[in-house]
Amino acid sequence: MTGNDRPWPAWVLVGMFATVVATSAFDYSVLVPRPDLRYAMHRAIVDGTAPSPQRFRVLVPWSLDPLIRLAGRSGDSEQAFRRVYFAFHIVVLSALVGGVYGYSRLWFSRDRSLIGALVIASVLHLVLRMGEYWDFSPIPDRTWFAPWSLLEPVFVAIGLVSLARRQIGLLAILTVLASLNSEASVVLPLLALVVPKQERRHGLALLALWAVVTALLHFGVGGFTMPEPTWQQNIAHLPHVVVNLLLLLGPAALAMSGYGKAPLFARRALLALVPSLLAIMVFGNWWDARLLTPLYPLVGPLVLSGIFLRPSCLP
Repeated sequence: MTGNDRPWPAWVLVGMFATVVATSAFDYSVLVPRPDLRYAMHRAIVDGTAPSPQRFRVLVPWSLDPLIRLAGRSGDSEQAFRRVYFAFHIVVLSALVGGVYGYSRLWFSRDRSLIGALVIASVLHLVLRMGEYWDFSPIPDRTWFAPWSLLEPVFVAIGLVSLARRQIGLLAILTVLASLNSEASVVLPLLALVVPKQERRHGLALLALWAVVTALLHFGVGGFTMPEPTWQQNIAHLPHVVVNLLLLLGPAALAMSGYGKAPLFARRALLALVPSLLAIMVFGNWWDARLLTPLYPLVGPLVLSGIFLRPSCLP
């Protein structure tokens, strides 16, 4: 290991990533339009009265509500809500960028991994703007509050590193927690099924674990409602969708050029997102870029492979 590749102290990394995301976290927490809708949805999820599928995405609201109640003892619960979620956004966005760095670090040097993390951080602002681009059409009212979408790529990044290190126990814990966060958590057991050098029985066991936790959650919180297709809404906003995707996937050209040179592990991992992408195509609001946040850690090594020669650390 050369001096230029010696790991930074943890406080240096935390400081860098928090600095990169601080402004976006503040805007998304304090300056966001319609804070009343976000506060109302948080309360509805905690109380169990939210519509489906938001009703089942309980991890963040259940975890933060005790802190909000504690901070709101002075009487201003909405201000406490904003402050607690501002802290949450600082932490989770820093973890997202750090996750891209940590996953890329499996194959790339310290400095190159940081470049990949900063490339991804440069497009984070888009997913925090509530889809207000091109025709300034807002996303539906019930989807303004979606903190789980920022946590999904963090789970994916940690899951990828866990798989690379064969830490199946940690991945099982992540699967349980992520199942309480959103249905997109199915990507974690699928990763264990598609990446090379993994026992398929581990992937099947994790998939069964995910199904059990998800079923128990739906049973305990209040059943399951089949979502309706969103074709008509998406077609009506098609120009908006195109612009958002181009902005979100700004690094896509680099990722495509680096796909053939990227490590096999990183290329195969992309396959785990196929079921989620199909579900988004049928049931999602395409112009809501937050649905695609699990892509962020997955494309990091591909972007770097498009810039640099293929690393030799791992196959």
